[in-house]
Amino acid sequence: LTFWRNGFSIGDGPLYNLEDPVNRQNLEAILQGRAPLDILNVRPGQRVEMKIAVRRGEDYVPSAPSPSAQPFVGQGRRLGGIGPTVDTPPASSTSASAASQTPASLTLDPSQPTVQVQIRMADGTRLVARANPSHTIGDLRSFVLSQSPAAAQRPFAFKAIRPPAVLSDDSLTIDAAGIANAAIAQYFI
Repeated sequence: LTFWRNGFSIGDGPLYNLEDPVNRQNLEAILQGRAPLDILNVRPGQRVEMKIAVRRGEDYVPSAPSPSAQPFVGQGRRLGGIGPTVDTPPASSTSASAASQTPASLTLDPSQPTVQVQIRMADGTRLVARANPSHTIGDLRSFVLSQSPAAAQRPFAFKAIRPPAVLSDDSLTIDAAGIANAAIAQYFI
C-alpha cells in the first residue's frame, strides 16, 4: 500500500483517489485490518500481509507498461558439432508432396522385432527408418540415399547421439551399435 499526495495505490495497480467515497471506505477498511475483497483479490478470511510506503510528497505516476512479449524472429543454430547445415534449393511441388509422405521403410523380416531409428539429417530434416535389429549401418546409408537424393552429393557418416559415437563401420548392425529406437545424426565428411 503506497500513500501518494493524490490518493493511494496497491502494488503496481492504479491510483485510488481519496475524493471518491468508495475508495475512502476501502482505505478505512484496510486501516482497520479488513481487506476489501474487490481491490485486494483475496478470499474471505485469508490473511494478508501489507507493507506501507508513504510518498505523500509525490504525485502518483503510473508505472510504464511492460513491453509485450514478441515471438522469436531469429534463426536457430545447432550446437554440439553435429555438422554444418546445408542450404538446399527450394523444393518443387512434386518433391514437396513426396516429402510430406511417410518415408518407405527398409525391407523388414517379419520373424524379427521391428525398431525405429530417427535420422537427423545435416540439412535439419528428419527421417524415421523402420528396421530390424539385424539391419546394418550400410542399410541405413542406403535408406538415406533413397529418401534424399541430395545426400549423395557429399560423402557423409553417422553419429550416435547418446552415447556420442561415430558409426563408421557399415557392417555394424543396429543392435550392435545400440541405436535401436534411438536417434542418429548425419554429418558431412
